[in-house]
Amino acid sequence: MPAMDTAVMPRRNGQLTGKCPASPANPISELSAMMSSEVPTAFFIGNPASNIHFMEGRFGSLCMEEITASPYQVVYNYFDVWEQCTLRFTEEKPVLKIIIALKGNVDIQLEGIGGIHLELGQFTIVYVPLLDERILFQQPNQLLIFNFHMPVGLLNEIQTIFPDQLKSFLQEINNRNPAVLFNKPGWNSSDIIEQVTYILNAPANEMHRAFFIELKAKTLLMLLLQQKFYRGKEQITEAELEQIWKAKFYIESRVGELLTIKSVADAMNMSMKELNRNFNRIAELTLSEFILKARLNNSKLLLHQTGFPISEIASLCGYTKAEDFIRAFKAYYGITPQKLRIRENKNN
Repeated sequence: MPAMDTAVMPRRNGQLTGKCPASPANPISELSAMMSSEVPTAFFIGNPASNIHFMEGRFGSLCMEEITASPYQVVYNYFDVWEQCTLRFTEEKPVLKIIIALKGNVDIQLEGIGGIHLELGQFTIVYVPLLDERILFQQPNQLLIFNFHMPVGLLNEIQTIFPDQLKSFLQEINNRNPAVLFNKPGWNSSDIIEQVTYILNAPANEMHRAFFIELKAKTLLMLLLQQKFYRGKEQITEAELEQIWKAKFYIESRVGELLTIKSVADAMNMSMKELNRNFNRIAELTLSEFILKARLNNSKLLLHQTGFPISEIASLCGYTKAEDFIRAFKAYYGITPQKLRIRENKNN
């Protein structure tokens, strides 16, 4: 593999500095970027409470949006990299954080931990006494990464719920040893993405933001831990649990497509019978019921967050006819989509 130079991104008085990958024809060149009104709006959430850093060069475009509500910090990264390179991030303090891959497959090297690979839709939780992180680009790629820094005290609060699962991880933290909480990454769900969206849109008011993010941090952490550690009444193996969460993510991220039990089973490399049986054991729904739930949950979000016509929302949620969507929506929620939108608009 060709040698790669490193783009170093330490925090420095609110600035970011970086380096383009070296090549014989183009020596390494320093870049600097501060918060700018010229940052392309497609790259970030644009929360009024955030600091936005943007840089662009021969290697591509980088955008970092930071939202702070001490002791919590959100770092929302967008990378559009055009050639092979490595980005390096450093921070001179202990970091406990959630990492979620929202777009693209992410390859990370963390000092003291080694390599972490997250596929699109996966998450993990890590601790490092000093942050020295490299994001590897073996080829051109676009990534969207949600990093949520949180205090160790939040894990201590939840330890009573998952004492055995958190014990060794907390011991490593107390000894200031780098550690990863999960043996394998988990998979996003609509509930997890909902909490991420809330956090990224936290209130601009400092006092309200601190209270809001702390509340959402606990909810988000509980969702991640429940997915990885809760087995329910059934004797479910870790592999079976991972397969079902992967199937749920597959369905929820494709609600606008024609989904069938066979198409989902084929994507998971499982038989339809096995997938249906395990899905029912874990999700307590049949696969068909979950597909319907995912479609209608997504439609409800679109009704609330957009002004799209009902016919367009129906199409985005996998319905070819608006009347079929309206009928299914009313049967599920007891109200038509239009009446729900009117009621929520009045409440807001």
